[in-house]
Amino acid sequence: MILFTAKDCGPCRQYIPRAAALCRKHGVQSLTVDCQVYTGLASKYRVSTTPCTVILRDGAIVYHSGGPLGDETLTRWIRESQRDETLTRWIRESQR
Repeated sequence: MILFTAKDCGPCRQYIPRAAALCRKHGVQSLTVDCQVYTGLASKYRVSTTPCTVILRDGAIVYHSGGPLGDETLTRWIRESQRDETLTRWIRESQR
């Protein structure tokens, strides 16, 4: 999971630590990226607002959301991205 943030983003200061803690709880790696510093990466993942959550699986974006997510939604996204076989097949087919 990539968590995009910005130095002047108030909601990021609350959301990013919470999202990172949920990742740890579910055994998912997370990377926090300052989109004002790493503008190329932010552009690649089409970050238009912060915080921005991007969940990848097998190198493909499976979830993308601008703005903070609630714990229930983020937990559901994490669980679905970990075990959904239909999603895995779709990703593999779309990368061909």
